[in-house]
Amino acid sequence: MSAIDFTDASAKRPPRSQRRLPVDVSIILSIVTLVGVATISLSAWAFAGDNTKAPASEGAKKCTLLSDDAARLACYDKAEGRVPTPPAKGALAPAQ
Repeated sequence: MSAIDFTDASAKRPPRSQRRLPVDVSIILSIVTLVGVATISLSAWAFAGDNTKAPASEGAKKCTLLSDDAARLACYDKAEGRVPTPPAKGALAPAQ
């Protein structure tokens, strides 16, 4: 029985460290990363919907019908139980 000589086959091929892949691995990783980030971003955007908004109270819903800006803002303050505080100095400061 004769031994098989594999030295000829290994001499024709470059060492593994010098072989080039058809497509560089960094390009594949970049594409996979971009697709992953896009998928996560679009999923988060699609599922967020209107759940991020706080529910409006009934009094605040009525305020949307007012056309006058000052009256509408005063209505919102009243509906939410806020008392507007006047500025300490400036055009709207209380007279002393």
